[in-house]
Amino acid sequence: MNEPLADVDILVVGSGPVGLAAALHLDTLGYDVAIVAPAGRPDDHRTAALLAGSVSFLEDLGVWQMVADQSAPLRSLRIIDATRRLIRAPEVLFHASEIGLDAFGY
Repeated sequence: MNEPLADVDILVVGSGPVGLAAALHLDTLGYDVAIVAPAGRPDDHRTAALLAGSVSFLEDLGVWQMVADQSAPLRSLRIIDATRRLIRAPEVLFHASEIGLDAFGY
């Protein structure tokens, strides 16, 4: 949109995952919302991991159902100390099943 913005309740700066989710949520609360962001980059193929709370939030917004088939369960998390210090923390691997979950997120 290249029109001047006038008479909006809330202006969200940024159209990344957080900005879009915030704008959708504020819209469902009845606010008049506008988003300002640079044009998207079609060659950007980055991925993101969403933990359970974020997935629940997107489900409440009715958005998760649109993207769930493009997600994969995050069943393990590996923490690595990449500081290159002489003494580093040991690598740790967590499995969602250890705490009774199918996945930490997606």
